[in-house]
Amino acid sequence: MSSKILLVDDEPDLLRMVGYSLHREGFTVSVAQTGTEALEKIAEEVPDLIILDVMMPDMDGYQVCRQVREMPDTDKTLIIMLSALGQVIDKVTGLEAGADDYLTKPVELKELTARVKAMLARVKRLQGPPEAEPGKVLGLIGAKGGMGTTTVTLSLAAGLAREGNTVLAAEFRGYYGSFASQLLLQSTHNISPLLEMSPEQISRKEIISCLVELAFGPQALLSPGPNGQAFPFSPEHADVILPILPSIAQYILLDLPSYPNPAAETAARSCNYILLVVEAESSAIYAGQAMLNLLSTWGIGMRQVGAVIVNRVPFAMPLKPAQIRESLGCDIIGLIPPMAEACVSAQSRGLPLVLAQPDSIGAQNLLDMSKRVTADYIQPMEM
Repeated sequence: MSSKILLVDDEPDLLRMVGYSLHREGFTVSVAQTGTEALEKIAEEVPDLIILDVMMPDMDGYQVCRQVREMPDTDKTLIIMLSALGQVIDKVTGLEAGADDYLTKPVELKELTARVKAMLARVKRLQGPPEAEPGKVLGLIGAKGGMGTTTVTLSLAAGLAREGNTVLAAEFRGYYGSFASQLLLQSTHNISPLLEMSPEQISRKEIISCLVELAFGPQALLSPGPNGQAFPFSPEHADVILPILPSIAQYILLDLPSYPNPAAETAARSCNYILLVVEAESSAIYAGQAMLNLLSTWGIGMRQVGAVIVNRVPFAMPLKPAQIRESLGCDIIGLIPPMAEACVSAQSRGLPLVLAQPDSIGAQNLLDMSKRVTADYIQPMEM
């Protein structure tokens, strides 16, 4: 967005020449011919910079400058005084009234434009870059083991990345997970160096050094490799790692273990929303109810949880989505149809399902779910 400049002078020719010159440089220019008109315009919309004449019919520029500095929203607005009065006392009076610079007429348009650019650029440098909005943390947890949570996590990560978002998918556990095997990764980068450190040693730099760049866009924080070694994952480690992750990406997807442990509890509490992955059959629904009860004891309410239904039975769904919603008491966010062959094919290629089998119904449903995640964050399915 271009900077807004208010040009205040009672000489129409000067307003026209200076205004045209600044407009050509990409600035948004408005004009006023009296001090009163200038104050009215400033009250309506605060400019980024004011070029202010001293000698005007109703009040002089010094008075205008003092009043601008007393207004609540304009204490940092830049002011350049531009006047035919060029004595030292005139300049001192202007600077003491609150002006940031003082130029005498006639002024070279190139010099005036250069000063305007330099002042605005200096303020921008001092302000620094705007703080990025912290990323949203989405936890995925299976009602029990083997629900396909990793498959959903990686496909959701791919879908969010395809929408132009920065994404970090993290296996939040200190033992072997499934990211590496599903994506055929040989990387030695994983979370284990962080878990070997004391929590006080962990920094954003240390976390980034453990990340793996995935070929389809997201970054990943992998669990330790399949060598049988497990690392204790303390809640103190989780307390340090979790607040840093939202500074790295717009969406953080946490693949959480399906059994209770202190680090998983800490992680779940940090989530903006949790997806419960559950099969469409009775025993899995009972497990889902137990998981929801556990989440409730961790202080996570039903409004923070939605279910992703996985159906493994071809040509039929043992329980209907409406029945599952009634049994669990939470929204249904996604529905994954039977896709065993598609999953095997995707894994053999080291790709998420949405990329390996993009035209399949399962892939389309997962992509739809990723869009619902970004539309006001989480939107339930229409039943």
